[in-house]
Amino acid sequence: MNKLPMLKWHRRGYRQLKMIKEIIYRLNRYNYILLISFTMILNHSIQSAECYYKLNDSSEKVDFTKQTICGKIIKNQFVADKLLLSKIQFDSYGLAGIVYDEKAYYINKEGKSIEVLLIEKLPDKFVEGYVRFSNKNKYGYINENLEIAIPAIYDYAFPFEGTSALVCNECKKEILNDKQTILGGFWGMVNEEGEEIIPVQYDRRRADKDRREKEELDAQYKKIAEFEMMLKEKEEERKLKKEESRDNNSQENSPKKGFFETMYNWFSED
Repeated sequence: MNKLPMLKWHRRGYRQLKMIKEIIYRLNRYNYILLISFTMILNHSIQSAECYYKLNDSSEKVDFTKQTICGKIIKNQFVADKLLLSKIQFDSYGLAGIVYDEKAYYINKEGKSIEVLLIEKLPDKFVEGYVRFSNKNKYGYINENLEIAIPAIYDYAFPFEGTSALVCNECKKEILNDKQTILGGFWGMVNEEGEEIIPVQYDRRRADKDRREKEELDAQYKKIAEFEMMLKEKEEERKLKKEESRDNNSQENSPKKGFFETMYNWFSED
């Protein structure tokens, strides 16, 4: 009579054990599917991050997206892969423009990098030794040493022209005739030291006018300096010619020694 409860207990235990195995199997299968899905998403995210650089002074691109891992972002800093550094071509300043995951950077041969503006899917170009960058929707300039030359304190900044650049505050980007333009706000000019040679307090027309006037004055000063240098060089040439002619005249006017006098001096030296 004691065998029947024991049989029921064994059957119940077997069913529970089978259920536990089924749960474990499904959990492992679910975790495996999750792991595969996560790996696929991670690989896709790595492969989908575009990586290319532009050749020196051209718009031609060399794509490394499918060839190798371009690099990675560590603390908002692009760290280039060593294999990438060995393959890219650097310009005469030892720099190369890289686009990685829709952001633009310049890097040097040592791997130092800094983020710059992305213009038409390419890094912004160096003009007069400076390139623009953005930080928290403010604009500034970086020099060829990949150092911040002018902090990002303006609402927009234009490329350098000569020794100055046009900047503005409280200005906005707008689309006119399918082209982006900057309107409104207060405008001025900065030089290579970051000094506001025209204060950022005028409208664009006034700033452009002052800029043209300054450029004209600079051109005039340059011509005056070149003219003064030319006059100085001519004066030095005139003095040199005068000294040469004086030496020639002194040699011509000096009395010539006769034959016997020359022989006498020669024998007397012996």
